[in-house]
Amino acid sequence: MSVSLWQFRRDRKVVAYVRFEGRPGRRLYAQLQERTEEIDDRIEGELVWDWPVRNSFAVCEEEVDFTDRNDWELQHAWFSEELSDIVEALTRELAQPDREEEEDSGDVEIKERHRLRHLFWTELLRYAETKTDLHANRKPGIYNWIGGGIGRRGFGLNYAVREYESQVELYIDMGKDSESQNLQAFTALKREKDNVEAVFGEPLDWQELQGKRACRICKVFEGGWHSPQESWPATHAAMVDAMIRLDRALRPLVPGLRL
Repeated sequence: MSVSLWQFRRDRKVVAYVRFEGRPGRRLYAQLQERTEEIDDRIEGELVWDWPVRNSFAVCEEEVDFTDRNDWELQHAWFSEELSDIVEALTRELAQPDREEEEDSGDVEIKERHRLRHLFWTELLRYAETKTDLHANRKPGIYNWIGGGIGRRGFGLNYAVREYESQVELYIDMGKDSESQNLQAFTALKREKDNVEAVFGEPLDWQELQGKRACRICKVFEGGWHSPQESWPATHAAMVDAMIRLDRALRPLVPGLRL
């Protein structure tokens, strides 16, 4: 059996897909199709299971702004890494005896999570438009992050949300085999920590992310997509204000980094 990862760009889409070849591969694909909601939940998105390509595969795609190279390359790399992890995990699981299917209540919970996350982003972007153009033209989705650029490939100025927490971040990931470059960039920025935090106005969380390719500089807030909706406006206001300050603190430094 061959399970391979492919990715490409088409029109306004970034596409990453997993292809299952041979008879065992097609059997595995059929088993995965019976667990689509679980897999979608793991990737915090929706896979497409009927892509018209020879043999069997799953594909994930997302609309991006190809005029912003930083935007599409970040999402390209993200899909690739996420799908690789999913295939590895589910291939191991499917080698074990079959288990009972998830109850319908689990499917309802996943759909509700996606609905709330989409609503959270809709309201945040609507508020952000009144304060800054940093994420102008971004569309709300069901994923747990919304990306933006900061003037250099491999550096994302992102919003992220979890169930009861939210954050703004500079995410450093220059793609495949970039671990040393990412760490070099992170280290160079951290040498400016005192100045960065002085401009930002408060301490930041400097995360080297041991064992991972990327690095992150972020500010975390209480309140997420599952918090009471009446608390969302305060969370959104704090996130947007912090995003403006994070951009002000880091944008002068990122383009000039020597790597």
